[in-house]
Amino acid sequence: MINTFILNAEDSEPTRDVIRELLMGTGEPYSLEECKDGNEFNERIMNYEQPIDIAILDIHMPDFDIIGAVKMLWDNWKQTYVIVTSVDDDLSTILDLQNKYHIWGYVLKGKPNEDFGATLSQLVYDAHMKVQSKNEYIEKLLSGIQKYGAY
Repeated sequence: MINTFILNAEDSEPTRDVIRELLMGTGEPYSLEECKDGNEFNERIMNYEQPIDIAILDIHMPDFDIIGAVKMLWDNWKQTYVIVTSVDDDLSTILDLQNKYHIWGYVLKGKPNEDFGATLSQLVYDAHMKVQSKNEYIEKLLSGIQKYGAY
């Protein structure tokens, strides 16, 4: 089984800690990379050779443009599942992202939303299962090519 690669872009250290504990505590084969602002996000995107399977993006971070970030992910890896988090419940940016790039989900964080952890966990798990299904399909194709030669 191939690990599902997750990039978590979040400027709040306590929220990064919560997300890390939430994901690593599941027992699922996740590889987690974190960045705390737009500069780190851009640097990591430019230096990744492997696809980013799931991106968890805080909508408001220093030096960060959420629309540009999702476009960059879309341009590099169209199969990245993007989950956007925010303390704002202004859905205009979310709807714009959904219409242009088909983001996977949106999670409201903060005190008003007691279900942040459960909602985020479920979105990540559902995306992870799709990634694993795709990886298994690719592994079967590759093993068939190795076994029988090129088509």
